[in-house]
Amino acid sequence: MSHWRGAILCLSLLIIGCGEPASEQGFAGLDSADTEAADFQQPGPGDRLQFPQDFGPHPAHRIEWWYLTANLETDQGEALGLQWTQFRQALKPRSMDEPRPPASDWPLEAAWMAHGAVSFQEQHYFAEKLARGDVSQAGAIASPLQVWLDDWQLTAGPDNDRWHLQVKGDDWDYELWLSNTHDRVAHGDQGFSAKSASGEGSMYFSLVDLQIEGTVTLGEDTHEVSGQGWFDREWSSQFLKAGQQGWDWFALHLADNYKLMAFRLREGDDDFL
Repeated sequence: MSHWRGAILCLSLLIIGCGEPASEQGFAGLDSADTEAADFQQPGPGDRLQFPQDFGPHPAHRIEWWYLTANLETDQGEALGLQWTQFRQALKPRSMDEPRPPASDWPLEAAWMAHGAVSFQEQHYFAEKLARGDVSQAGAIASPLQVWLDDWQLTAGPDNDRWHLQVKGDDWDYELWLSNTHDRVAHGDQGFSAKSASGEGSMYFSLVDLQIEGTVTLGEDTHEVSGQGWFDREWSSQFLKAGQQGWDWFALHLADNYKLMAFRLREGDDDFL
């Protein structure tokens, strides 16, 4: 949680630049005190998920992410944790019906950031990448699913069934194949996940039972791995209300095969659960 919260903050600071101090815009510029957010489409309880479109980008919304966490085991029976997230933060909105500006014009509609990590034998490996969007350096396509930033890539087969993920740090990398064995889970009110009592929120769905196999290379050692993963897809424009300072999030695979996701938004003595 701490790494990707920091990633959003870094991306926000990159975009804010020499404008208002970040403290005046709320955490990552995502609270309702930020007047620029009013230019973007706001999720609400009446919104509904649409597939396969919602695997792709939402240019009318301000921020979104594709997020994988995995609990894996090596062929030697050792536990290995793994994470990958790609963020998109828009600088200006564009409706789904509007054509994308040509890359030859060097447009700057959005900035992208990716974060990858591996935890193994009490060691933690991670890397981050930043890119401008709209010039093919980074982006996403709904179907067949593609999410990329330079050579970090998540791709799917023609039916969006079996996924392939490649991520590479300075002295580590992983290559994974992911298969979904469970229906998509829509959080909150048919996909609208409230983040405060006053109505801020996001559209949010998950694939909670991905079966994963592949290889993880750490230094000179390559490990065959397999296990379970959890994939989140979320987008919003005013994720937090003024005064909220971040969130804690847990996704659990329980021994009886049940899945549990819980989060809280931190707001002093008045946390939103």
